[in-house]
Amino acid sequence: MTSSPSIHFHGGIGTIGGTKIIVQDGDFRVIFDFGLSYAPGGEFWGGRIQPRTGAARLKDFLTLGYVPRLDGLYRPDACAAVGLEPGRGERTQVFISHLHLDHMAVLDLLADDVPVWMHADSLRLYRAVAETGASPAVPAGARDFAWGQEIQVGPITVLPLAVDHDIPGAAGLLIKTSAGTVAYTGDLRLHGSAPERTVAFMAAARAAEPRMLLVEGTRLGEPEPLPNSPARLTEPEVPGKVVEHLARTAGLALITLYPRNTVRIANIAAAVKQAGRTLVLSPESAYIHRAMGGDLGEIAVYRRSTDGGGTRPAWFSALVSTGVEVLDAAAIRANQPAYLLQLNFWELNELVDLQPQSGSIFIHSNGEPLGRFDPAWEVFVRWLDHFKLELCWAACTGHAAPADLHEVVAGIRPQILMPIHSRTPELMEVAGINRTLPELGAIYDIATGARIG
Repeated sequence: MTSSPSIHFHGGIGTIGGTKIIVQDGDFRVIFDFGLSYAPGGEFWGGRIQPRTGAARLKDFLTLGYVPRLDGLYRPDACAAVGLEPGRGERTQVFISHLHLDHMAVLDLLADDVPVWMHADSLRLYRAVAETGASPAVPAGARDFAWGQEIQVGPITVLPLAVDHDIPGAAGLLIKTSAGTVAYTGDLRLHGSAPERTVAFMAAARAAEPRMLLVEGTRLGEPEPLPNSPARLTEPEVPGKVVEHLARTAGLALITLYPRNTVRIANIAAAVKQAGRTLVLSPESAYIHRAMGGDLGEIAVYRRSTDGGGTRPAWFSALVSTGVEVLDAAAIRANQPAYLLQLNFWELNELVDLQPQSGSIFIHSNGEPLGRFDPAWEVFVRWLDHFKLELCWAACTGHAAPADLHEVVAGIRPQILMPIHSRTPELMEVAGINRTLPELGAIYDIATGARIG
């Protein structure tokens, strides 16, 4: 333990996501976030090799370096095997900026008595995702905050504020210590559907006169678009681009979407209806959409070939009991120009039953695989080629462009800039602002910015 307020970096350094950062003041600490880095093709897990369950899960993640070796944090049943002290309750509190996996994927490792804070929209989304089996159960210590609610952790005060990202409940944090304020952007953008949220966060952060600003840099170093590459859209432009693709399509239209981006799903559903088609969602996406307050009146649900037999999970039965229209492959095959069907990467074998007719298309809208850098991309393209599906784009990233990141930093004007959540953080420089490139495992004094461990 350090004698003065300090910040410890246990993740999010030199990589996308996996952010695990601790601000400590005396015997109290706050941690933000608690996810896994996004590194397709570079992981220990994949295919038939997966982390073990139960107490061995923590041992696996510790051994392979996915989570930090810290006392007072993890589940008691798993700590004995790895020589750690279990969670110690209120003295350690975790804050989750948003519900993307690279910020929250390993929350299930935490002890039940460790408070885990997130916005009310994030917690509602988390519960819905967990019910569908797409995420581990919500931690017992989960608590929700409102925007602008100050949360006291000993001498530390955490102020969560809304930012614009491609998921509900995205937050930036102002973490006030006895040595000054640390501002954390979370993931944010200025080209989304609610840029005013990011602008308001910038103003509040600047007013707090932060000693340090931790800014995400996902898109730092991205190449300029090639002449034939898809246009970079703003979030409000995405539904119109989808409709543009549909207008020139006589056959079936398929789309890959991220189920947690419920705002985009709602906007696409409305636009597609005006274009004379019905959006058909996977059962999981439809359930999450409804749980987040979305209307299923203009949306249908796809019954996959694997959804027909056996005992249905309770969430699936609850979904179909609402009276929502349910369509199987035969129904969609018989009237292909009437639908835009969400088909996830792991459901591509449904194409065998759908039998897309000539002129059908597949729209990529930030679902999986996320891009050509993902090893799964080649598999994805082989399926499209076999069924003669034209690949189209209607995508919008949740991350700020490099120029916008500079605007965010210049608008906040911290004493020290610390770029994280980036493979090229060295590219984040703003004139007149001191920059420190934090190192993995390092500890810095908040008052001076000096490395002390």
